[in-house]
Amino acid sequence: MVDESTDKSHVEKLSICVRYLTGTKVVETFLGCWSITSTKADAVHQAIVDNLAKFGLSEEQLVAASFDGAADMSGERGEVQALLKKAAPSLVFVHCRSHLIASVATCEGEQCHS
Repeated sequence: MVDESTDKSHVEKLSICVRYLTGTKVVETFLGCWSITSTKADAVHQAIVDNLAKFGLSEEQLVAASFDGAADMSGERGEVQALLKKAAPSLVFVHCRSHLIASVATCEGEQCHS
């Protein structure tokens, strides 16, 4: 799971959390939050790759990825999801449920149609 946001000092941050199996137990681990210089897909992708490597992980090991619905993250043509799929072709994208719930919770009346 990856998310990017801007902190109160207007610095872009990238957070990464991984979920994996240990035997039959599902483990979720927050890897960290790092400053990034750009929110463009290629820069975010490279930041993911670089920060996974700090933990001995590679994008080839990914089986699923979860992001918000932002086009630069979840798009299928040159965005982060697509760049990760080049290294892990069977990667499954899952729209982050927390972001979906937040979107629904903030919709007012007829303004929200999706």
